[in-house]
Amino acid sequence: MPSQDGRIAIVTGGNSGIGLETVRALAGKGATVYMASRNEAKARNALSKLKSDTETRKGHVDFLPLDLGSFESIQRCVHLFQDRQSHLDMLFNCAAILDPNCGQTSEGFELHFGVNVVGPYYLTRLLIPFLIKSFQLNPMRPPRVCFTSSMQHLYATSKGFDPSDPSGEKGFHVLPKFIQAYNNSKMAVILIANKLNSEYCGDGIIFSSCNPGNVKTDLSRHIVNLSNVWIGNLLGPRVLYPPEMGALTQLYACTSLEAGEGGAYYVPWARRGEPSPIAKDPKVQDSCMYTCDSPCPVIRFLDQLIALRTGQVV
Repeated sequence: MPSQDGRIAIVTGGNSGIGLETVRALAGKGATVYMASRNEAKARNALSKLKSDTETRKGHVDFLPLDLGSFESIQRCVHLFQDRQSHLDMLFNCAAILDPNCGQTSEGFELHFGVNVVGPYYLTRLLIPFLIKSFQLNPMRPPRVCFTSSMQHLYATSKGFDPSDPSGEKGFHVLPKFIQAYNNSKMAVILIANKLNSEYCGDGIIFSSCNPGNVKTDLSRHIVNLSNVWIGNLLGPRVLYPPEMGALTQLYACTSLEAGEGGAYYVPWARRGEPSPIAKDPKVQDSCMYTCDSPCPVIRFLDQLIALRTGQVV
């Protein structure tokens, strides 16, 4: 990884797993990194360990409270970031859930679609002005955004995305509903990354998505039935890689001088790959974007950000 001195990054889900390893690697190269996560106690504990690590002292790490299941929390997170920085160079949307207790977000979305897709989308849209500012300050090193997907996107429902059933809960499925919802969410983030890239490529922002690989993290911590525990203990050490390996591909997407192509999909380890053909379908991308966009109070909040910068009252 090249030097990240002077670069500013936000990593969602940065208090554990591949998010934490992404924070660690960026700070080790001199970046200012904001660990955006919901569990403050866990984040503070991770921060304490990072700050005692000599390898990360070259950079700076701070915490931003963020609940991707709440528009209000996302707005507060952006306000806090705005109080500290004027631009953003890298955004890693890697926070996600896999939870059998399928509930709803504050805005009424199925939990996986709301937290894994709509929340990151809304956060990204609100951070667009900061990303554009980054390009204006340094057009030779454009800002980058990476959405962490998964090979599980290949097992999304046949349409890839259905606005009447975003999580793929309707009808018969061999997989449990929460796993199907997770698979669909991982297809949706590729659709969103590709659509945002086509929307903002003229502003100098590079959007990509990636498959981090089979990584041993606590993403599946809610799955506690004996069969899964047995399978995990038996096969885990043989087929799952440590989180630092999982961080490699998204770090490559956002920092490598070779990985500057918008709309790219990266696979382990740090190389260009191909997602499902459905992910490249503009009509499916539009459908997914519209579903995410319709309930998000983006325009009003962007007006508020502009007003704060110009001293006007909205």
